[in-house]
Amino acid sequence: MNTPARRRRNIQLWDPLTFLIVLYLIIRPVGFNQILLPVLALWAGWSCIRLAKLRNIPRSTWALFIPLIAFGLLWTAYGRIVNNPGWQSGFLVWVVAPVVYGLVAAASSFVSVEAVYRAIVLGTLLVSTAILMMWARVGIDIVQLVDPPSSATSGSRVTGSGLSAEVRFVGLQSLVAAVPIVICRGFFAKRGWTRNTTLAIGLFGFVAMALSGRRGGIAAHLVCLAVLVIWAQRRTIGEGLRHFRVPLAYFAGMTLLGTVILNTAVLGPVANGFNAAPSLLGITLESEIERSSQAAGLIRAWSMKPVHGWGFGAVYPIEVLRSEERPWNFELQYHLLLAQTGVIGVFILFRIWKGTVASWIGLVRSRADLMLPAIAGWIAIVVANASNPYLVAPGNMWSLYLPAMVFAAHERERQPRGRTRGGDSIRPFAEGPLIPSTQAGNNFR
Repeated sequence: MNTPARRRRNIQLWDPLTFLIVLYLIIRPVGFNQILLPVLALWAGWSCIRLAKLRNIPRSTWALFIPLIAFGLLWTAYGRIVNNPGWQSGFLVWVVAPVVYGLVAAASSFVSVEAVYRAIVLGTLLVSTAILMMWARVGIDIVQLVDPPSSATSGSRVTGSGLSAEVRFVGLQSLVAAVPIVICRGFFAKRGWTRNTTLAIGLFGFVAMALSGRRGGIAAHLVCLAVLVIWAQRRTIGEGLRHFRVPLAYFAGMTLLGTVILNTAVLGPVANGFNAAPSLLGITLESEIERSSQAAGLIRAWSMKPVHGWGFGAVYPIEVLRSEERPWNFELQYHLLLAQTGVIGVFILFRIWKGTVASWIGLVRSRADLMLPAIAGWIAIVVANASNPYLVAPGNMWSLYLPAMVFAAHERERQPRGRTRGGDSIRPFAEGPLIPSTQAGNNFR
């Protein structure tokens, strides 16, 4: 019998389900599609059930995801019409993924947002532990149960030794967005064990990325510092310095630690992330040369069809090739987007995101404790995606759409304290968040 108590359980089960799914996406964002795709389908399906019990869909969800899906459908159809071999990949990234995350965002509340943040903190701890275990060559067999080395070039493995070691682990790419989120979240936590533990996990993640031989640690550091400095500008100089004591000490320590770690043979891979750094340091990197070749080739492909592009999944008449199995994909995602959609597509996509990001920034004034960490993660993944194809995998897109979840939850909270269609109250944020809540910046000191 579909009683009000059962309907209430159906709605409230969505929050722990969201926690488990986000935790899985952080640990295994790619691979094992026989698990990943059903997990995303379950998340979307349960979101539909939850939405059926709620009054309406927040306007911000319509404003972002409907244009994104229409954009994806348009260039996917174009790619299908001209028989691009990889059009299905574009359909998955630009249509299926926005549908899934749009449903999730529409069904979000502040309770579910807190569940997501809790999953990010725990996922960062678990992934960082796995990376450091591999770096220290302790318990590698245990880590490889999560990410088995399927070939010589994929799966978890460690090459080199000491500070020059390079670690590969499937969850490492999740830390690019997770570490800035955890660090920013820690600054808004209540003073005491909650703040100290969260900041310690953020620092732990930074160390794991730095020791893995990847430049993600530096990116996370700079993104967090930039976001927090921008937020601090809202205060007066005296008040800003008073509230900025802990962040300044924290980032000073992180910078010192990063300098010690990175002032070794790992400096080359880190410098690779900045176009000018290799030449300034006298470093010639194979991956830098490869990315430069890809950039020149994709610009040449775009110049052949500069207005509307080639459509999703095209194989371009250029000499550069990243993968023989997936010749339509490249490292430089924004160069690739320009070649795929032309100036028209890039302009449309810019217009779609412009208003949305502006509304997110506006929410920082009232809910910095929830929106600022999400924006930090969004910036980190968008920047990292420029030179690494993170956002071609739906499992990596949780950080791209996390601010949309926060904003949709804010819109729902502003609605009159109504009830669901089945007579079940929507649990407000103040009645039981999964981790201690804060008011925007009250504990930022």
